[in-house]
Amino acid sequence: MKKIIIILVLALIFGLLLFISLQPKQTETIPEQTTLISTSTEYLAAVVTELSSSTPATKVIKSAQQEKIDKIKNSTWYLPEIHKSAEFKFTDGIAYKPRDTQESETFSWKITLSIQDIVFGDYNEDGTENFIMIVTSHEEYTTGVFYHAFAFTALPHNRYWLEASYLLGDRIRFRSVEIIENTIHLKYLTHGPDEGLCCASKPVHEMFYIEDGKFITTLQPYNPITGRACGGGAMGNAGTCPTGYACNITKYGPPNEGSCVKK
Repeated sequence: MKKIIIILVLALIFGLLLFISLQPKQTETIPEQTTLISTSTEYLAAVVTELSSSTPATKVIKSAQQEKIDKIKNSTWYLPEIHKSAEFKFTDGIAYKPRDTQESETFSWKITLSIQDIVFGDYNEDGTENFIMIVTSHEEYTTGVFYHAFAFTALPHNRYWLEASYLLGDRIRFRSVEIIENTIHLKYLTHGPDEGLCCASKPVHEMFYIEDGKFITTLQPYNPITGRACGGGAMGNAGTCPTGYACNITKYGPPNEGSCVKK
């Protein structure tokens, strides 16, 4: 009996040892992985820090034209079509005229102006860059929103003179303004015969030139140079054409006479 017990105990011990020997050996890689992960994170953090510290902040570079527009939107303008005696000081394209009880008959409520568009061009062909400014005006406690076009002529020393103004209408839908070869093009939607003021849908394309301080309607592009008299003349004073134009001689003399045409 004792022999059997001893044999069973030895068999149990042997089986236990065999089981242990067959198990895979554990490797101490976890600390190494932890170290690698930690090192990689630190490296990436260092790279991000280096990039952020070495990359300069992005600077917004404005064009010369955009700088002019910003200056116009932050200047004071005299707009007699809106108010005969008020100068409007614009800030970011917005201006206000507060209520003045002493002017109750002519200007009783606060008015808000907003610059909608600005385009540059030489509409009078004087060799300078003039501009057209589209402005809306809204009087307090009313529903009207009026659209105005103002033509400003350039003067020396970065100054401008209000040359002319034009009322497009109330609650139109403004689309665009362009200056193309001396002609001012205004495109917008106005009201049809049976449309309410809320819902303008009739397309309008008006063309103007500036003369004697007014917007003059024209049915075709206007060019004040085309057709101007030129030629030698008896005394050599019949006139010459500006750059970009040629004198088309139609009468030979002396004196030669003709008119300017675009080259």
